[in-house]
Amino acid sequence: MEYLNEKEAAVLLRREVSTLQKWRNKSVGPKFIRDPLGCIWYRESDINEWMLSGEKENGNGADKVQAGRYRDWE
Repeated sequence: MEYLNEKEAAVLLRREVSTLQKWRNKSVGPKFIRDPLGCIWYRESDINEWMLSGEKENGNGADKVQAGRYRDWE
């Protein structure tokens, strides 16, 4: 199991660190872990699972993550 810090998770999600911070404050986005020192960690598997939770069948028959599903939270 691989753990990513906040910056690494932001790169993987192609978002700014500040966006991940906003998501946490609004209780949206992928699961995260706050360690006893207050550092934020994300499991790569949790990020992938969260991304796939937005999948849907589009009109062309291809699975895609819903466009804009989390864009409104930025």
